[in-house]
Amino acid sequence: MIKKIVTNLYLLLFLNGSLLTTLYFFRAEDLYERDLFTAITTNVKSVLQTENKDTFLVHAVRMTHELLHERQNIFQNAQIATITDGNYFQSVRKDLMAAKGSCGSNAKVLARILKANACEVRIGQMMANNTFGAHIVVETKINNKWVVVDPLYNLYFKNPDGSLASFKEVHNNWAYFKNQTPPNYDSVYKYEGIRYTNWNKIPVILPLVKKVLDITMGKGKADEISIRPNVLRIHHILFLIGTAFYILLTSFTFWLIYQKWKVLPNGSKN
Repeated sequence: MIKKIVTNLYLLLFLNGSLLTTLYFFRAEDLYERDLFTAITTNVKSVLQTENKDTFLVHAVRMTHELLHERQNIFQNAQIATITDGNYFQSVRKDLMAAKGSCGSNAKVLARILKANACEVRIGQMMANNTFGAHIVVETKINNKWVVVDPLYNLYFKNPDGSLASFKEVHNNWAYFKNQTPPNYDSVYKYEGIRYTNWNKIPVILPLVKKVLDITMGKGKADEISIRPNVLRIHHILFLIGTAFYILLTSFTFWLIYQKWKVLPNGSKN
């Protein structure tokens, strides 16, 4: 019995060490990525020398476009492998460095820059030809109003009074706002509609969550929930999940050591 316990302890100690090393990696990657976007945000603010959120947003959109446009030309959507890769575990740093995914990369990078400036952010999938997901844009709240921007085209819209426009305002008057789009703009993107979360991404689970939210929050508010901005710091999320597992594993390891210690003196279970 003691031999089995000792064998289990060796395995558990190995798992504890491996998990601790993984946690260190996640933490280091998270801090590195955080500092990258903090540096970009600080640069934008230092150039502007103002705390005006409209001005910051316009320059953040431009900065994102300039950073990713050049990288897009260089990397041409090349496959660049990372440890945390894939649809659910891709670091925004990869989007920043290689501009992978075009409009999606631009949206995620801009969202990180805005969040580094304590801005509230939504990422939305635009509808085109009655199909969602054709294009991705970013919204941020300024003076209690959601404003829409498109970093892929370095695009934001201004109302006749000079204020930045919301998605709804652009949608309701596309004939006016389309004149503000750049020459290379894809005319398919007419701001027909938008969704902030694809509730069918994970079958059964997400549709069930959406139904619960519809009942508890109301469908209107539930439809405006944008999950993606909250999971952009993937290394931070993995670090938190890993830490929870590490606490459980360490607690079990100490419990097992205690059980081993209890049976050693009398030798009754040798």
